[in-house]
Amino acid sequence: MNMTARTYRLAPHIVFNEAEQGAVLLDTRGGKYWQINKTTVDVLRLLEDGNSVSEAATILASQSDVES
Repeated sequence: MNMTARTYRLAPHIVFNEAEQGAVLLDTRGGKYWQINKTTVDVLRLLEDGNSVSEAATILASQSDVES
């Protein structure tokens, strides 16, 4: 098992624009865009803050009524 910590970052050519109900990600190279909801914004932030995927899932579950 690889125990190396991963760091997650959006690529430099991805523009992140937050809105009230979520955000839009724009790929300035390919011209594609994605609309994401508030939960997905929270996941991105947790991962960019250095949390592992497992840690992010635990944090999100603790903020809701979901068992981890």
